[in-house]
Amino acid sequence: MAATLLACVAATLAGCGDDDAVSTATAVAPADLLLRPAQLPSGFATTQLTVSDLVDSDRAQLVAAHADTVMPQECRATADTAFTEKVSASNSAVLAASAADVGLVELVSTVRRDIDDDIRTRTGQCRRTETTVAAGSLAGATVTTESTTLPDPPEVANSPGGLSVERAFLSRSDVSTTLPDSTVRKQVGYVGYALVKRPGGSVFTVSLTVNGPGGRAQNPPADAVEPMSSSAFVDLFGTALKAAAR
Repeated sequence: MAATLLACVAATLAGCGDDDAVSTATAVAPADLLLRPAQLPSGFATTQLTVSDLVDSDRAQLVAAHADTVMPQECRATADTAFTEKVSASNSAVLAASAADVGLVELVSTVRRDIDDDIRTRTGQCRRTETTVAAGSLAGATVTTESTTLPDPPEVANSPGGLSVERAFLSRSDVSTTLPDSTVRKQVGYVGYALVKRPGGSVFTVSLTVNGPGGRAQNPPADAVEPMSSSAFVDLFGTALKAAAR
């Protein structure tokens, strides 16, 4: 799952001239709004990941996926590409953590993410998609993704610390990858996005992803291992929103 970032300068955004960048009235920086290590779920420990590393990884994945065939065709996502193009270490901050084979990444950025596009490509007729991989080690594989919309955490409505949530979307993905030899591997992942407005008017994108282990490809396939329960992810995203309000 690609996670994307920002495009103007964290503490000095005013006058940068980009319609997607949000003018910030205060000197708060994205790094100040990340989850703290003590707020991570039990068993998780922080790992080393820079914004540049994340952007490079996301861009490589997006380039590789460009030739893939997505069905229905109108379900091809665009939010990741638009967001990643604007992200840099000067306007975003990242926190990475892991527990066994589970990976967690939180990104806070001053670039607005197109959350409406995320909703469009994970709901309705796009709730179930099939992607045929065109190149790379998975060339010829078919990836079936079933998306389930999760409820907003209470923090979306409660406005902790005066924080106003303009838009939020949380989703679970159940992914099944069928390889050319007919073996299958399954994986479960979660993603949450929110546009949050802090007292004073500054707006940040909060992005949180948690991915479970991919498992071994076999036939019949083994059940996917949940990285955490859906309710636990919703609670964690609520904690991330509270962190963005401090």
